[in-house]
Amino acid sequence: MKNNEINQEKKKLSIFDFEVNQHSKIKELEPTLYIGGSLFGAKGELSFISGKAKAGKTSIATIIIASCLTKRPQFDSLGIESVFCENKPIIYIDTEQSKASSKKIVERVCKLLNTPKQPENLKIFNFRSVSIEDRKIFIQEMFEAFKSPYLVFIDGLGDLVKSANDEKEANEILQLFANYAEKYHTSIVLFLHETHTNEKMRGHLGSEAERKCFATISISKDRAKQVHSIKPKLFRDSKDFEEIIFRYDEEAKAMVSLKGSDYQKAKENKENEFWHLGSLLKPDEKISSTELLNRVMNYTHLKERSSKDKIQKMVSIGVITKEEISKNEVYYFLSNSAL
Repeated sequence: MKNNEINQEKKKLSIFDFEVNQHSKIKELEPTLYIGGSLFGAKGELSFISGKAKAGKTSIATIIIASCLTKRPQFDSLGIESVFCENKPIIYIDTEQSKASSKKIVERVCKLLNTPKQPENLKIFNFRSVSIEDRKIFIQEMFEAFKSPYLVFIDGLGDLVKSANDEKEANEILQLFANYAEKYHTSIVLFLHETHTNEKMRGHLGSEAERKCFATISISKDRAKQVHSIKPKLFRDSKDFEEIIFRYDEEAKAMVSLKGSDYQKAKENKENEFWHLGSLLKPDEKISSTELLNRVMNYTHLKERSSKDKIQKMVSIGVITKEEISKNEVYYFLSNSAL
């Protein structure tokens, strides 16, 4: 289409074409995602997942994807509930990780769904090796190819601008995705890093995201306790949910919710053997890993490997907290819930 034809089309529109009143024919909000019972995603809307590096953002995206691909999730969804996608495309665009890491997303989704075969409607694209401008071109091609995908992840938004503090760039990229969401009637989830000092999303891009978002959650990790959390930051169409705490479970090889899980039941049951083992530490005591191992072995009369498993379980259910100064310098102390 030539420029003069575009201008003629624009001239056909007037201010009244943008009026919204009680007679306006506007589609009802179509939810796609809930977290903790609160509405997080909807068709035609932009949602954001923020967090510092390695906080667990990709893990949450993986669970969202898997929950969209099944009507009845048979895994711990961490309070995430998705409306079944009905075989419509789910797109994940990775601009940060290696292709090997992107492939792991597919493997984790398949593990959660307990299937050896990748769902045909799950599409993963890795754009880390291409320029910013090419990434935007390929994203446009993706929307044109799939027309109306059910859910689109952009991991991460910061890699589509030269500077997170450039006001013009921030406005343009967010307007672009707002247009895509409305035009293709799709739910878009964008990833954005937080600053090192607080939970605010980076730069002017983050400030503009807060103004344009439908909902935003923050993913964080307590490295001392080895637990993650999902916190509500801004929800426009729903109430905030209670913070969701979860951790990586070595046995399950997956993220596991602490609330409502066997761990929480163990916490509530003070007769549990792991809570009894907590009595091996005094309330104000911090001891080395060697000292704790010796105490557990003497108390339980178990061998070293089994005693280490007991200690790991005590950390998992919140009896004790692990503080890792270095690989060879590890300490333990009673968690607040055990005091």
